[in-house]
Amino acid sequence: MSSAPTVKCVTITVNYEGWHKEDKYPPLLSPFLASEHLKGRTVNFTGFTGPYVLEDDHQEHTDLVVHLVAGSGVVPNYALLKDELLLGKHPSVQHVMVYVNKTFDDIIFHDELNALAAAHPDRFRLVHCLTREADDVVAARGAGYQKGRPSVEFMQTIVTDAARTMVFACGAAITKYQRAEAKETGVEPTPRFMEGVEAIVHALGIAEDRFKSEEYG
Repeated sequence: MSSAPTVKCVTITVNYEGWHKEDKYPPLLSPFLASEHLKGRTVNFTGFTGPYVLEDDHQEHTDLVVHLVAGSGVVPNYALLKDELLLGKHPSVQHVMVYVNKTFDDIIFHDELNALAAAHPDRFRLVHCLTREADDVVAARGAGYQKGRPSVEFMQTIVTDAARTMVFACGAAITKYQRAEAKETGVEPTPRFMEGVEAIVHALGIAEDRFKSEEYG
């Protein structure tokens, strides 16, 4: 869900997942949602639900919310940011988004996020991390762009007080099928984005109750 609860229309951002021959199971829902077969259908919503939300009183114990996201993991965090910034909620709380993509063209909501950061410079900082662009291409984009995944050292420049920081992270993680295969073969699966995030959060000293995550994969 990429829309904030208060806007007139509900928006859903779907990342089409292709089927690769090495995948044990084909994706079913995302290809359907991203196709023309949904056009003209009636969809009933029961409302925005789930634990991946900012509590109404979070400003009492939080000065900074860090959004660590990759690819389509930006979607729920974009909704959270719009709800907070456009409505002027919890003005004492700062937000930093560290958004990881392979290339510039992979960035979802690029213009919208940059516009949000420009409109709220006192509350929102945006950092794009590009892993497969050439160094000179990234450098030419300016201060809001950097090459590679976020490191612990970089995140330490953002998080200066772990006890007053919350982290919301969304991105790809090792799937249960990959873990099951690892048990059978004895070969550990390659860590994905969320495994790296968990290591960073631990290194920063963020308490478990101050870390919320959504995984896909």
